[in-house]
Amino acid sequence: MISAAIRQQLHQYIDIADDTKLEAMYNLVEKDMGNEKYTPAELAEFYSRLEKYNNGEMPGFSVEDAHQYVRINGVGK
Repeated sequence: MISAAIRQQLHQYIDIADDTKLEAMYNLVEKDMGNEKYTPAELAEFYSRLEKYNNGEMPGFSVEDAHQYVRINGVGK
């Protein structure tokens, strides 16, 4: 089902729902919307670092290099 059809169907459900069902739908959507994985500040920092990396202003590391760094420096212990 394409997004437009889904939206239309949801609008129909909302239009005919009684108060109990409407509140349940709202609570389901509201609960899910509050579970953002990253804050806007974290996303801004990520994109800032990505831009610096892409512009050659920040070094990158391979997975092997990162593992070796962690082993040598005992990060996380």
